Amino acid sequence: MTRNFRRTYYKSLGVPVHSFAELLGEDTQTSSLTINLSQLVRMVVEFGLPAVYRVQVWCIVSQVVPLVRDAEAETWEYVRRERSQIFDDVAMAADVCMPLSPTTKTSHLMHLHKFYIDYVRPNLHSSLSSDEVKGYTWVSKDVRLIESLATAIQEVLEEPADQFWCLLTFLDHIDRGFKLLQPPVSLEEMYDVSPVALENVIFRILAGGSAHPPTGECKN
Repeated sequence: MTRNFRRTYYKSLGVPVHSFAELLGEDTQTSSLTINLSQLVRMVVEFGLPAVYRVQVWCIVSQVVPLVRDAEAETWEYVRRERSQIFDDVAMAADVCMPLSPTTKTSHLMHLHKFYIDYVRPNLHSSLSSDEVKGYTWVSKDVRLIESLATAIQEVLEEPADQFWCLLTFLDHIDRGFKLLQPPVSLEEMYDVSPVALENVIFRILAGGSAHPPTGECKN
């Protein structure tokens, strides 16, 4: 999609000049860019996220890649390798400490998530208050919710490490903001959630919980 076509396309949707391509640095020649997360969230909530950018944006909001992108320093590549290595270490530890033979890719992802939450995360976040620990309990114990999110995430992201970090981050957001959404979303809707519906919930939470879902979804 050329730059001029992007501008015309987004203008037809009512999207402001600062298109998704510009926010993500695809319309600039600079080698270094800091992505404006608040503006990105606002645009996704208002206009919906074009499918062509879904993988990239999900990785950004899941901290799989940082907001700073430096082509010369290869920051995205470096951070992604580091996150992938940590994931491999978690998977190896899970095989030793909590061996299981998952029957599907989704059950394997859920198994790694449970191991991380039960054994790894408590040691990383020993400073969490009792309220914060208790607050995450309702999400971590809702197997149907975790399975639904894992399935939706695997429809979007291909790399197991990306899926793992995205699942952790999205569950964190839901734990902290789902019950504050206005208008509210029923938990039943989350038990068979599509990638787009999940995306709408996550970005509404990131926007502060009071934002309405986008009136139309970008289909490109």
